[in-house]
Amino acid sequence: MIVKILSSTATFNGVRYNTNKMEKKTGELMSIKNFGSIGSGSQLTPEEVKNYMKSFCASNKRVKNPQFHATISCQGREYSKEELAQIAEKWLIKMGYGSNPFIIVHHSDTSNNHVHIISTRVDSCGKKISDKFEGIRAKAELDKIMKVESRLDKKETIDRLFSYSFSTISQFKLLCEKSGLTTAEQNQNLSIYYFNDNLKTYSKSEIDQKIADYSKKEADIKQIWAIINKYQAVRETDLTPDYYKLTGGRSGQVSGYHSELTNYLQQAFGLQFVFHFKDNKPPYGYTIIDHKNKVVYKGSEILKMNLLIENKNPTQKVVSKIDERAGLANRYNIESKDHIQILAKYYKIPEYKLHPEERILKETEKQYYKTMLSYFLERNPVQSLPELNITPVKEDNKLFLLDTGSMNILYAEEVLDPEYVTSLSENLGLDTPSGKITNEPEFHNHFSFDVFSSDVDDEKAHGRERKRKRNNS
Repeated sequence: MIVKILSSTATFNGVRYNTNKMEKKTGELMSIKNFGSIGSGSQLTPEEVKNYMKSFCASNKRVKNPQFHATISCQGREYSKEELAQIAEKWLIKMGYGSNPFIIVHHSDTSNNHVHIISTRVDSCGKKISDKFEGIRAKAELDKIMKVESRLDKKETIDRLFSYSFSTISQFKLLCEKSGLTTAEQNQNLSIYYFNDNLKTYSKSEIDQKIADYSKKEADIKQIWAIINKYQAVRETDLTPDYYKLTGGRSGQVSGYHSELTNYLQQAFGLQFVFHFKDNKPPYGYTIIDHKNKVVYKGSEILKMNLLIENKNPTQKVVSKIDERAGLANRYNIESKDHIQILAKYYKIPEYKLHPEERILKETEKQYYKTMLSYFLERNPVQSLPELNITPVKEDNKLFLLDTGSMNILYAEEVLDPEYVTSLSENLGLDTPSGKITNEPEFHNHFSFDVFSSDVDDEKAHGRERKRKRNNS
């Protein structure tokens, strides 16, 4: 089990990184707690989560980067997403963050199960959570939690794995290896270890009986073949190597292989593909572990290797940048002609590409904005609204707020106190509610069209940004 503290930021962009994963179906919200009056349900939008966390930290301006971001990962599928989430919550309490607002998101797009944790470095009293020896404490607290739970969990895991159907002792050893266990054959017995702890020993007769009980079910084999054949047409099949991670962000030897297809089949159907290879050479065969039905198959029983990696995915249609932006703009609550004109200018697209929908903001949503903005603006100038990804814009001599995170447009007078409306109106050149517009609106797009395509963390993303800045200087 590995814990890693990632970079602190001022913008809580770790929230958006994780919700991007959720939107791509490679992330799942496991826990969201301590969000006060706005609730802690999964119905909260990413921007509502970010804004609440920013407001929660607003009382301590000395903490410039209030985001707390960490990951906890296990080897392979050693622990389920539910187990990892429970461990993460216990660890947060030990680290002093248990009473702060936090979210825990499970990621399923790598060979190792892991969760991301986002919280605040400022507590409810405005005091900064101590980060002294944070990395050392993080590992020590996780080790304490795992020592209590690991031995019992691993024994239960071994019993569960032995209930699978397998045709060779190598297949059972593979099951153990993929669950973070090691095996050793001694005196015709098979011993199973977790680190140096011998948790279970099976006799040769027990193993032989399990192998003798194995029988192929042709109906199940045909069903798995049909699933693979169906999704080969819509998922990439090219194999990509995984590498052991070394210190300093370096990569070591190849640890395995995966494709978009195999990742999807494991996530959607519980079919785990384990590719066999030697040194750093391409795979020569594979095994399928059907976790749903608890059966291990030799890959060639289902489909030959060369047919598995055959690319049947047709060329994808190239979407223009304008259509990409139009797709984003059409996710807003488009309730009037003003909204259409604002979005067309902001996203630089023709008005005809915007389609009014029946999604309108509920009164409860407007009340949330009113509460949150009042709290924020009592502590910050109106010029700070872009920190919440909210851009004031004017259209037809009216003042609107464009929330590019939650993708909402609001009439400013509905959610802002009069003094803030006046201040913003003066900044944008609106003399009075019935006056003339004295200058054309400037639209500054705070929404990033870039998305993370692989499981990189904030620290690496910031590293790339720093490198670009050095190269451009």
